[in-house]
Parts: sequence; structure tokens; C-alpha cells
Amino acid sequence: MLQLPAAKSPTNPKLTLEGRTGRSPIPTISVILPTYKRADSALECLASLQTQTFGDFEVVVVDNGVETVVREMVERFGAAATFSLKYVPEARLGLHYARHAGARAAKADILVFTDDDATVDEGWLEAYARAFKEHPEIAGATGPANPVWEELAPAWVENMMGENGHLGFLSLVGEGPNYYSSLDQQFYGVNMAIRRKTLFDVGGFNPESYGDIWLGDGETGLSHKVHRQGGIVAYVPDAIVWHHIPGQRLTIDYYRRRIANQGAADCYSRFNRNTFSRLQLAVFASKIAAKYWPFWLIDLFVKRKTDSHSLRLQLRAVATRARVAYAIRLMFSSKLRRLVHEDDWIGMEQ
Repeated sequence: MLQLPAAKSPTNPKLTLEGRTGRSPIPTISVILPTYKRADSALECLASLQTQTFGDFEVVVVDNGVETVVREMVERFGAAATFSLKYVPEARLGLHYARHAGARAAKADILVFTDDDATVDEGWLEAYARAFKEHPEIAGATGPANPVWEELAPAWVENMMGENGHLGFLSLVGEGPNYYSSLDQQFYGVNMAIRRKTLFDVGGFNPESYGDIWLGDGETGLSHKVHRQGGIVAYVPDAIVWHHIPGQRLTIDYYRRRIANQGAADCYSRFNRNTFSRLQLAVFASKIAAKYWPFWLIDLFVKRKTDSHSLRLQLRAVATRARVAYAIRLMFSSKLRRLVHEDDWIGMEQ
């Protein structure tokens, strides 16, 4: 089981890649930390940022629930923090709203995002700062997200993890020990960095949920938009975060919900920015149903079984049903069709 490393005191709170001479300081980094009703875990993330070996950064905490307890926590922590700390309320529910509010409030040329259920390695920001300095061609970057199991992970979860510890439905990221960059590298919102200009030029994050509706493809959609503009994204193996996984996410029911959401997001990705009619949506849904209905039937018998074969069958059944359901919703909801056509989410919100 991977454990969170012991916290260390910052050795050089004002370190830049050029040392303290200041001859050619790297751009300031803004860390954007959205939180929704999780003040305690957001506080843990802030505490881990105190250990950074790189000191030229600010932190923007975006309160997506607008709770007094979050604002008070930020004020108390900020009074003794070794970095600049800003509180931003965002009453519109949705992770994309919170991330964009943080981006607008941030001052830096490089924006680094994480989540309120993560803590960060002491070299996290230094690794990103070095990558952007040494590779000026990159538009963004991502890094490993390793698990901290709050309960013992069941065998079926560990069996699903790849050799490098990659497991999408728990937002665990592992791509190996070497730096690389490409035109198709994906962002992962728990651990990502992007140039401010790039984020605003491409229209920001796509939404995941929109109120109580699962709408879009989130940071995956952002990746697609960056790639369409020829943006290069790097994988930075030393930019490590630790993603805390509670026991309620280590269940088959959680797995099935995440896969269903992914199926809806895939359907959004297919129709985003494309012209389509109700007839085309009906044909799309009918073809999927005709091809995959046997898996839906089999799912009645393998539901919640945890052997690898049953898990693969459930994945196919749950994801394809969700695609059909999303296409049907699109057929009958003009509001949803308008939202699916939207691409500039950060501009739309202003």
C-alpha cells in the first residue's frame, strides 16, 4: 500500500530555478484549488503546499459551496502561510465554474490545478516550473497521481491498475518514470498545469456536470481543444500528487457510476461542435442498442461481480447504455443541445 510521505519543512521558501540571484526568475505559478463542502481535506492540501521546495507561487482556493467554514479556514491558514493565499467564492455549482473562477482570479502565467482530496509532493511545483522553463514549446503538463488508500483497496481494484499505477475511474495517473511530450497527451484535473493564455484561448475546461445534469467531458475536452490548436502537452514524472481514496469509492456501485458518466462524456465528445439532427441522434442510439443489447442482458447476471471478465462486461454494458440515454436526452432537450454545441465555456461565463 502506498503511503503519503512525511511532511517536511520548506528548505528554501523563495527558491527559483536560478537560485536566489534573481538573474532570470521563472514566471510565478498560481495553484488553483477548488473545493466543495470539504474544508478539512482542502486544509490538508494547503498544509502539503507549505512543504514546497519552490517558493514563487500563490494559491487560489475557490469555494464552490460558498460556506462560511471554508472562508474562515482560508483566513486562518493564510495568516501564517508561507505563500500568498486568496479566497474566491463561486456560487454556481460545477467544477468548471470553480476552475474558471480561480483562473480569472490568478495572477500567474502558469496555472496549476489540483483537487481538494489530494496532497502534493514537496517537489511538485519545482518540477512543473522546471518543465515550463526548459521546454518553452509546451502548452501544458500533467504528472502522476498516486493513491493514498483510506481503506484497504480490494483485490479487484488492485488488479485493474496498470503496471504504472494508472486507473481512470479513481483518477489515478501513472505514465512511467520518464518525461515526454506529445500532441495527444491527456490532462488529468487532479494534477495538471497549463499556460494561462492557452486556457483562455481554447475556451477553458468543458463541463462535467451542469447543475444536476451530467453534461460533458471536463479536462478531457480541454485536452482535445488544446490538441486541435496544435498544443503540446508534457508528462512530468516528478510533479507528483497523492490522491486520497475513501472507502466509498472502492465499491462496484461507484465503479459503475463512474463508467456511466464516462459513457455520457463520450457521447458529448462525439456531438460537441458538430451539427446533428434528431434523426441522426435516433440512428446513433439505435445502432448502439442493436450492437450492445446482449451485453445489457448479460449485465443482469454479472452485475457487481468482481472477476476481470465480469468487470469488462459491466464496463461495456454500463457505458453503452449511458451513451444511448444521453443521445435520447439530446433528442428531446433543446437546452442540452445548445450546451453541447458550446465550446468557449470560460468566455460564456463572464
